[in-house]
Amino acid sequence: MNPAIPPLTTLEAIQTWLRERVAGYVDIPFEEIRTDIRLVDYGMDSLAALTFSGEIEDEYGVELPATMAWDHPTIAAIAALLRQRLDEAAPAAS
Repeated sequence: MNPAIPPLTTLEAIQTWLRERVAGYVDIPFEEIRTDIRLVDYGMDSLAALTFSGEIEDEYGVELPATMAWDHPTIAAIAALLRQRLDEAAPAAS
């Protein structure tokens, strides 16, 4: 896990970060990116989706499946997966 990212990163903060990145990939204003729309419906292709997955891994320090964008096709679904992975990677509370 990336030590710069606190383990209690909120789902809302993750979704905002993801929306910002998706907006850049598909060249649509951030305000128009919704969490419940499939990435493919915004025009994100498979190469961009793989790059996006790698960017998420780099930022949050967790491993994601190469098929992440297809198995979890919306920002809401990706954020939930990422939050789960962050929870799994967090050290157990004493």
